[in-house]
Amino acid sequence: MDLPDTILEVAYIEEPQLSFGHGQTSDNPKDGLYLYGPSSGPARSKEISIGVIGTNDGLSYFRTWAIRLGGFVAVPPPGKTDKQHRLHLSNFPGIEEAFGLMISPGDFVQRKLDFSKLDEATRTINQHEAVRKAVDLYINEIEHHDRNEERTIDVWIFVLPELIFQRCKPLSRRSGIELV
Repeated sequence: MDLPDTILEVAYIEEPQLSFGHGQTSDNPKDGLYLYGPSSGPARSKEISIGVIGTNDGLSYFRTWAIRLGGFVAVPPPGKTDKQHRLHLSNFPGIEEAFGLMISPGDFVQRKLDFSKLDEATRTINQHEAVRKAVDLYINEIEHHDRNEERTIDVWIFVLPELIFQRCKPLSRRSGIELV
C-alpha cells in the first residue's frame, strides 16, 4: 500500500487551567483542591447524612476508611520500585477541606446484611438471577429504612464483600462452589 507524500498537520492544544476556590487556577485537580479548595463551595461546610449497607466486616472497614477520609491523607513514601518524584500523586487534605462536606462516622445509618444470605443468593445457578438476588438484599434494606425511619439519607453506600466480585461480575468463574 502506498501512502501519499503529504505531511500531516498536527495542532497542539494546551490543557486549560481548572478553576478552584478564591479565584485560583491550576492544571492539576488534586493540587488545586489541596491548595485552594473547591471553586464555588459554601462559606461553611455542609453536613451530609450517609447510610451504609454491608456485612459486619464491611461496615467496620467502611467506618475506618471514612474516619481517614475526614482528615489529612498523606501520600505514602516511595517504595523500592517507585520513582523518587511522583508528580501524579498529591496529599489529600480531607473531604471537608477539599469539598466543603462534613461526614460524621458516628452518625452513619448502618444496615447490616447477613453474610450467609449473600452467600446463598450468589449460589443461584442462573448468574443473572444470582446478581438480582444479591442486589435485592441491599435494596430491601433501603426500602425498610424509608418505610420505618424518619431520618432521610443523602447518600447510600453499598459495601460489597469479595464474594460479590468473585461470583457476580460478567464472565466470573463460579467453579468450586455448590450452585443451587
